[in-house]
Amino acid sequence: MKKSLIWTGLIAIVIIICGGFWIYQHPSQNSSASSYSETMEDGKTLVKAKKYAKASRIFEKAYQIKSTKKAHAYSTQADMMADAVSDAKNYRFALAISSAKKAANQANGYHVLTSHARSLKKALEEVKANIDNEIKPLLTKARENEDNEEYDDALSDYQDVIDLPYINGKYYAKYLKLAQDGVKRVKKLALDNDEEDKQSSTDNKEDDQSTSENSSESSESSSSQSSVDNEIKNHHTGDHTVNGQTVQADTLSEIKKQLDSLGYNSSAWSPQDMINLYRSVNQDSQAKPSQITKDDVESYLKK
Repeated sequence: MKKSLIWTGLIAIVIIICGGFWIYQHPSQNSSASSYSETMEDGKTLVKAKKYAKASRIFEKAYQIKSTKKAHAYSTQADMMADAVSDAKNYRFALAISSAKKAANQANGYHVLTSHARSLKKALEEVKANIDNEIKPLLTKARENEDNEEYDDALSDYQDVIDLPYINGKYYAKYLKLAQDGVKRVKKLALDNDEEDKQSSTDNKEDDQSTSENSSESSESSSSQSSVDNEIKNHHTGDHTVNGQTVQADTLSEIKKQLDSLGYNSSAWSPQDMINLYRSVNQDSQAKPSQITKDDVESYLKK
């Protein structure tokens, strides 16, 4: 009994000594195993926080410590998710969907990363469908109406984009801004167009007024000419000639204007009186009605 116990004790001591000796000889392997596990856990924590680029680098660090298929797969998967997120932020949805799909199908991948990849892929496919099938057609229609100066229709199209129930989502900011800018631009264009229409209407009114005034002046001139003609016709008696030429209505009208310009009331002069005045001026020369002077008139009146 005592010998058995002694041998058992000796064996235990030998095992402890050998184990300690082995640990002493291989400390780095134990340390590496511990460091690898801790690094992998750090990477998983970053994945759960959706910090995929950092997670990829940490998984790569773990792979450098211990070259396992799992560490390599996790690093590759996280890197593809980082690409997907980056492409989505820059509205490269086709590329983003492709990267998310690859991440979801990664062999030996981290199950949390796989779940994130599938969710992102589904969300981006919906976003792309909304943009291609609804937002872009509305914006194209709005621009066409804007170019054709159909401002009310363009404004309505831009507003339809702004009113979409999902437009405030994280991946639609670019298109929301396009629609909001479109509304501002179209309102300004419509206002400028209204101002141009008002100015054009004012100009047309002024043109109409000018035409009316010219027509009135022409009518007055015709009326005046007719009056002179009638005055001459009503004075059959007397000499209506100057230097052998019958005085025409236009000449008589010029005489009236000259009398008025000299300060005389031409309305008080009969046509015959004006012809006689003109004849007296033309006794020694060929004077024009506009050359009649105040002295000529005074000399005639004194006769």
